[in-house]
Amino acid sequence: TQHSALGSLGTELGADAGPCSLAFVPVEYGETTHGLLVVGATAEDAFAREERQVLAGIGWQVGQAMTDIKRRNLLLADRVLELGFRTESEESFFVAASERLGASFDLEGFVPGEEQSLLYFVTMTGATPDEVVGFAADADGIDSARLIRDYGGSYLVEFVVDGEQPATTLTELGGQVTDFTVESGVQRLTVEFTTGTDVRSVFNGLQSSFPESSLRSKQEIQRSVQTTDGLRRSLEDDLTDNQQSILRAAYLADYFEWPRGSTAEELADSLGVSSPTLHNHLRKAQQKLLTAFFDDEE
Repeated sequence: TQHSALGSLGTELGADAGPCSLAFVPVEYGETTHGLLVVGATAEDAFAREERQVLAGIGWQVGQAMTDIKRRNLLLADRVLELGFRTESEESFFVAASERLGASFDLEGFVPGEEQSLLYFVTMTGATPDEVVGFAADADGIDSARLIRDYGGSYLVEFVVDGEQPATTLTELGGQVTDFTVESGVQRLTVEFTTGTDVRSVFNGLQSSFPESSLRSKQEIQRSVQTTDGLRRSLEDDLTDNQQSILRAAYLADYFEWPRGSTAEELADSLGVSSPTLHNHLRKAQQKLLTAFFDDEE
């Protein structure tokens, strides 16, 4: 099929009449490759460095759009594929911190930041915040860590992750992490994918970066119907990606609690945006949230 397609492309370009150029552009985002875009030109050496950079950018943008569509389909799906993973690879920051500091971690949620970074909001026990923040300062792939709230024996900590981690990799492979625990040097993750996902491809993608990983469970599950489902879907359509990310980050960082666990300045710094930008997105998101709630009530 590939040779036939390329032959057809060559004929359309008039390749028999003279030299032509073909550019092969991977359509990818993060760890996921969706396909290959082939671009042809009738001129020889048509794709100089600048053209190749533009095409690479197009491949990345299309890959990001396809990944976003898959994630939205996953969020709205009634039936999903649930995979359970276990890893003891110390390439995972949380496995290494658990092993060396005796800490345990439970993921509360994560939010996209700037330049493909992710903000992890994690409840931690078994070690002090100073120990974990100090350990993170020397770790590859961890941009920063800060204590949000001390609950007396357990702590809510924010990590800005700009490198590979199991949860990040599985998210880039099209999954939604629903559970994440780390204890005694073992990380367990439960991840939802759309039905029909190539499980072997997902596992190979995880294992390539985290060798000491295994697939522990696989099952199709029916999501429970929630009375708030209609409101949630409406908001997902109304809120922009930036508004969703900032609103979720503010919620997870205890910005709406009293006393606040995070200031607007701290939150903006973690997300890599200015304070006015954060306030702008946050105010608009809150307005849409309140409008949806009160309009639905009426």
